[in-house]
Order: sequence, then structure tokens, then C-alpha cells
Amino acid sequence: MILIRQRRPSDDGALLEVFNGSSFQRGAMTRGPFASKEELALWFQTLATCKLELVAEDSGEVIGFGVLALLDGERIEHGAWVILGVRETHHRRGLATELLETLLAAAKDVYRLRRVYLNVFADNEPAIKLYEKHGFQIEGTHRDFLWRDSGFVDACTMAKIFGANAPDKIDCSSSGQLKHAGGDAGLREV
Repeated sequence: MILIRQRRPSDDGALLEVFNGSSFQRGAMTRGPFASKEELALWFQTLATCKLELVAEDSGEVIGFGVLALLDGERIEHGAWVILGVRETHHRRGLATELLETLLAAAKDVYRLRRVYLNVFADNEPAIKLYEKHGFQIEGTHRDFLWRDSGFVDACTMAKIFGANAPDKIDCSSSGQLKHAGGDAGLREV
């Protein structure tokens, strides 16, 4: 059984393997591999002031992650970035769908965000199809966004608008993890 729960510092070794995996490096990363779990932890720490960081776990093994990184600023606090990653051995099993649906439910129903968005490489057709299936639309294309192998790759910005939601004031603990009155956001068995 898959458990989706909040990320803990003890997850960083397994997450390092996900982030540094060839499939994630090729299909999602704009930077090279992380040198250590401390470097990865620093990346998570500086990603956003307020964020929901989830991992997917199967029999105690971390096999994927999802992040909802809220935008800082009075005029943009109604939105957040979505970041997903799944261990290559668990591709095409619905895990990205489960992580995405958990993040979208938290964005809409718990944090009452109006807009979520993400960047995806234009040649990552499975990811684009997943996002479109969940209501994301391409808002723009960044030409020659990244040098990979022997050429440039475009990236697309995709967004999903929920509707008339106006965000409540969102409470972050000192760690930057999102909290709400109902307890830890994102805990779910799949």
C-alpha cells in the first residue's frame, strides 16, 4: 500500500536518489545532480517560505515526492508552484496522479488557492498529458529553455485555475511547512 505523507528530514537520502535519477534529471531538472542530501535539504529549505512537502512511500521506501510552494507577496499569494517527482522504477503506476491529486486538493480545499502552476519540458509528453487531464492548460512556451545532450529544449508553463477561491491567511510553522486546523496536510493512504 502507498502512503502519502509529509516529508521528513530522514527522507532526504531516498529523495536524493529520486532527484539524481537519470529519468528525473532528463525529464524535470533544470540543474545538475545534488552533491549530497545536505545540498538537497538546503534546496527544499530555500524553495519557498511556505510549502507543503509530501513523499509517497511504499513499504517504508520513499518512491516519489510532491511540493506545493506558495508564492510570497501580497498580490500573488493566491497561487503556488507544483513540483512532482517519481522514482523511475515506479513510473506509469498512477503515483504521479495520486501525488498531484493530493496537492490539488490541498491547494483548493485547505489553502483555498485560486491558481497553481508548474513548468514542464515540452518533450515530456506523459507529464503534459497528466497535467492536462487534471485541468492544467499551457500558458506559454519558453524557447531554448535548457541545454540538454546536444541541443536546446523548450519548456512550457502550465496552470490550473480553481475559480473564485480567495486565499485565507495561511499559517506556516517555523519550519515553513504548511499547517491547517485539521492537522497535517496531505496525509493519505492510496
